[in-house]
Amino acid sequence: MKDPQFLKDRAILAPTLEAVEMINTYMLGMIAAPEHEYLSSDSALRSDEDSEIQGEWFTTEFLNDTKSSGMPNHKLLLKVGTPIMLWRNIDQAAGLCNKTRLIGATVITRTNVNDKVHILRMDLFPSDSKCPIKFRRRQFSIAMCFAMTINKSQGQTLS
Repeated sequence: MKDPQFLKDRAILAPTLEAVEMINTYMLGMIAAPEHEYLSSDSALRSDEDSEIQGEWFTTEFLNDTKSSGMPNHKLLLKVGTPIMLWRNIDQAAGLCNKTRLIGATVITRTNVNDKVHILRMDLFPSDSKCPIKFRRRQFSIAMCFAMTINKSQGQTLS
């Protein structure tokens, strides 16, 4: 797991996000390094005047527990050497696009392999149309990626 070349061409594919989270948590436990916890800043947004759901009804704790497709979780647990994947296009010119994989801050897939990059927290909004809550999550747009969904692996070259 310490060899970026090994992780570059490999990933565990799973059918659901729940399975991906279980596998990633298990794999994270195998790394003998201190764990770093990164928490988001979540806030409800004002609803439209005629909306039945009012933003002030939702507590910070409720928003922290909310999971939405295409958004990172409130709590990101990482260790040095953990492979991560970008969930958004951050800087296309620098090769920091959706599905780019990195180890720490070093790119291991796509263009600009071996470049060290800075990833900043950004304001994210749920894109899931079924989510009745309008809120903002300020978090790193990344996720651990020992495992990924089959859908997220599309377009990647894996051995």
